[in-house]
Amino acid sequence: MNKETTEFTVRFGMIGRTIEYCDQRGTIIFTFDIGSSPRSVVLEHHLVRNPRPNNYDDAFVRSKQFLQSRGYIVEESGTAHPPPPLKEDDVTAILARELGGPLPPGVSVMPRPISTSFDDDGGSPWRLWVAGTQESGQYAGYKIVLDEYTRQFGIVNSKDIFAGFYGSFHQTAESLSLS
Repeated sequence: MNKETTEFTVRFGMIGRTIEYCDQRGTIIFTFDIGSSPRSVVLEHHLVRNPRPNNYDDAFVRSKQFLQSRGYIVEESGTAHPPPPLKEDDVTAILARELGGPLPPGVSVMPRPISTSFDDDGGSPWRLWVAGTQESGQYAGYKIVLDEYTRQFGIVNSKDIFAGFYGSFHQTAESLSLS
């Protein structure tokens, strides 16, 4: 935690299930939800693919302490820090583990990074790895992608717009052939 910042406030936000943290570097709003046991709450990290302000780590710790001081057991959701970026060898190793059987017809595999947008994320760029491409059929040109932060497989359409996560590589590939 940064020791330079000593003046701050933490309070329940004006919108339900929010915590508002404020110091001289800015304000951060965190969300929380019901936890797994009585008197527990889940304090949610912001998405790791979005830039975080410099006071993020302090704000999260202090918001957690605020909830604990009110008698809550605090669970965390999400990731405090992004994992190191994937390299082509990493993606190839993940695919080798996933590809325990034959690929569905019309799907080829070749890892390479792309940037795309995600409608729920305000259209900001999002780096994904292409893990496979639908070569034929109704969904020719669609890509099976791997999110380097969550390590989930999903689909990007032929216009490079993210369509969602579908599970394992095989489940994602099958969803293209069954759609």
